[in-house]
Amino acid sequence: MAISPWSWAQMPGAIPIPDDPNVKALEQLADAPDRVDYAKVQTAIERAVNSSFDASAFNAELDRLAILVRARVPKGAPPTEVMTALGQVIYTSGPWNDDHPFSYDLDDPLGAKYQNKLVSTYLHTRKGNCVSMPTLLIILGQKLGLNMTLSQAPQHEFARLQDVNGRWFNIEATSPGSPPDSKYINELHVTSLSMQSGIYMRTTTPRETVAAMLGPLESIYAHTRPPGYLLGLAKLEQRLDPKNANEYVSEAKPIS
Repeated sequence: MAISPWSWAQMPGAIPIPDDPNVKALEQLADAPDRVDYAKVQTAIERAVNSSFDASAFNAELDRLAILVRARVPKGAPPTEVMTALGQVIYTSGPWNDDHPFSYDLDDPLGAKYQNKLVSTYLHTRKGNCVSMPTLLIILGQKLGLNMTLSQAPQHEFARLQDVNGRWFNIEATSPGSPPDSKYINELHVTSLSMQSGIYMRTTTPRETVAAMLGPLESIYAHTRPPGYLLGLAKLEQRLDPKNANEYVSEAKPIS
């Protein structure tokens, strides 16, 4: 029987997965026994992209923004009040952001230039997309004591915030506000099946949020690393969140 010369492409495990220290570091952070530190996860992602990344300056800027927000609310303020102050510091022009507020990047709204999906790029340019913008919010929110995660819709990510009563609210980063689920469902054509399966519109755990945060690194690995590295990263995402559809797409890329 004739064997296709491309049959290796369909064979599981045909591409060796290298021993990637970046994946190991991210796995350890996601499996932290106390809590998942979103700032540390993002720092590890940035380092994986750029070995000369200035982690100290990056984290100092995150801390500076958190301090600015903290100064605007009384101690013990409810999560919704803290989130309002966070939105003001990020999106409203004033001395707290040098009259240079953060805004949606209309020139690259989907982050087609994969570097634009990084939080470091967003901090530098003050122009972001539906990946970098909600990621910055959950990092700063966590520093401020908020319980926040990332959720996904078709070609879109948004944050979720838990209030004092345990209820979860959508936080839209690209057009600041708290829209209901119906807005995403109607405008992004989210099907009932995709919601029932948990692919879209799901409130994730912190570990599952890490899987979503790894999306920009996937894009960069796809452009700059041999296929085995992307496959290893996809396997990590699959372990962290089996319902994240992006990881299965990335897993298929090296073997297609």
